[in-house]
Amino acid sequence: MPGVFAAALAGFIADRWGFSPVFLTRFGLEALRLLLILWLLQETLSRVSGGISLGELKGVMARMVVPPRKLRGLYWALAVDVFVWGLGGSLLFGMLSETYGFTTFQLGVMSGALSLAWAITQLPIGKLIDRYGCKPFMVLSEAMGIIVVGGWLFSTNFVAFVALHALFGLMAATWVPALQALLANSISAKQLGEEMGRLSAFRGLIGFPAPYIGGLLYDHFGFQAPILANLVGVVVTLVAIVVAVKEPSKK
Repeated sequence: MPGVFAAALAGFIADRWGFSPVFLTRFGLEALRLLLILWLLQETLSRVSGGISLGELKGVMARMVVPPRKLRGLYWALAVDVFVWGLGGSLLFGMLSETYGFTTFQLGVMSGALSLAWAITQLPIGKLIDRYGCKPFMVLSEAMGIIVVGGWLFSTNFVAFVALHALFGLMAATWVPALQALLANSISAKQLGEEMGRLSAFRGLIGFPAPYIGGLLYDHFGFQAPILANLVGVVVTLVAIVVAVKEPSKK
């Protein structure tokens, strides 16, 4: 919920007084967050092991690039997903600012619309995921992605992009809990931390070139080139999820 207002407020401040006050405020809030974590957060592990040996660490590093067999379809679908969204989505705000002259405040309003839609819909969607499973909502999220990126491709005005970013928030509300629940239902509790880290590392390794490629497309062909590549990739990702991702049994 704080994200509904914070991004627009930060944009308002940046447009009038520059970015330094925003970064200084962020610095103070990060320090406060660290203090609250140290003070209030309770450990959930029932026991803590005596550490990790060098041999175990080598095994972790080796497994980072080798998806586990039962999650291989999920890993490759997510690899496609993170790459294609890196082509256009990761550059969107910069391209909107340069191409259409959007102000920092307007970009903040877009972020607020995303946060509002996410906050309102997250709990009921989470309940539906518990009832009907994870994969249908991952499919639904990626299908909405086609509408969102298609809207980016053909829209030019601020109001349209606010509406599309609100739909982007609904996408996040369906995607994030579905992915987390699918992973939790596929892995034992004592391996979940490593598996979440491995999945993040795998996605990072696959996705890191995408913004550079998207930037080259933008520099040479304009706004629509990386967005069109993003759109084609979303369709491919949707097919990959339908074909490759399997719904695990609940624990």
